Amino acid sequence: MAPAIITIDPNDSSVFAATNGNGPSRTLLLAPPSLAAHADNLTAVMSQYDRSVTDLHMIDRISAGLVSLPEAKYDAILVLADAAGSVDEAVALLTRSVFGTVAEALKPEGTLSAQSGLNLGATALAKEAILAGLVGKGSGFEKPDYGASEGVVSLKLGSKKK
Repeated sequence: MAPAIITIDPNDSSVFAATNGNGPSRTLLLAPPSLAAHADNLTAVMSQYDRSVTDLHMIDRISAGLVSLPEAKYDAILVLADAAGSVDEAVALLTRSVFGTVAEALKPEGTLSAQSGLNLGATALAKEAILAGLVGKGSGFEKPDYGASEGVVSLKLGSKKK
């Protein structure tokens, strides 16, 4: 079955845009491929977000290298559930390399969570989140803000010869 075509009206102002103090918050929606076959579910999710500051990408396209995510662009990344309401398909597709790419797309203090408040910390993603530098926050993860002033600390191993 071919995926349905979804049209999005970029001029729809019926959705409120959240702000983070520096303008509108950027949101990335990560969808499992099976969600494309259920256009009504995808349309319902997209109607909840301001389309001018929300991007939608399929996880399988990111893993295949067809889509590259910009670094430190998103304030929030939301992993969408499939048509059955489960994030199992998305979790299976978020391999270490894909998860690293997704974590780099988060701004400092940005959050990664699942649709409908599903607990990502209870999935196999918890280990990958920690390895990608994220910390647990509620039912999701957050990218810590280490500040711009911190830099590389050189370590001198060994002793000086006289």
